[in-house]
Amino acid sequence: MNPDTPLQLLGGITAREFLRDYWQKKPLLIRQAIPDFESPIDADELAGLAL
Repeated sequence: MNPDTPLQLLGGITAREFLRDYWQKKPLLIRQAIPDFESPIDADELAGLAL
């Protein structure tokens, strides 16, 4: 894997940029990083785990 290739999983930034700018420095929220992801549990099951 080329560290200068933009990655969808990283929101379109390269691994090099991620490591330089974010790794152990600041948070990075990437919405829809895994397209069509379906949660293995529903909201009620998740709430039940919090009890």
